[in-house]
Amino acid sequence: MSIAAEPVRKQVVVGATVERAFRLFTLEIGQWWRGHPTAPPLRGAVLEARPNGRWYNVLGSGEEYELGRVLACEAPFRLLLGMFQLMHTGRPDPVLETEVELTFRDAGQEQTLVQLEHRRLERYGSAVPEVRGHLDAIIGWQATLNDFADAVGGGVSREERAL
Repeated sequence: MSIAAEPVRKQVVVGATVERAFRLFTLEIGQWWRGHPTAPPLRGAVLEARPNGRWYNVLGSGEEYELGRVLACEAPFRLLLGMFQLMHTGRPDPVLETEVELTFRDAGQEQTLVQLEHRRLERYGSAVPEVRGHLDAIIGWQATLNDFADAVGGGVSREERAL
């Protein structure tokens, strides 16, 4: 029996052109990505903005911690990521891959609307409510988008970001 799971949807407006916002989200992710609050300290992050590109954190020790892979990249407008469920061993499980789609749209006045949809959460089975709740919480995707917006700068207030 399959468990239906509504995708998590979040958005933010950033003070940058679509091209700059996309570049900062992908090629310069290591400058702003914090990862999960309970994860070990990060040295950086890498997102190879091309189909079949890697997406991973670099821990303080230099060890790579795989988050997923790039499923599609239509720069500078769309990015589709496969996000692995990381088991307690810290090893990715591609069988439990979910999808994170980001779109970058011109919002006028050198601003970009970044929309995120995390879907296929039903793959978590009976853990769907807990996982979805975590991703939807303030420490989930919205916090990540807020970190991104803070890194972009551009003078967009938190109130304006939320639309």
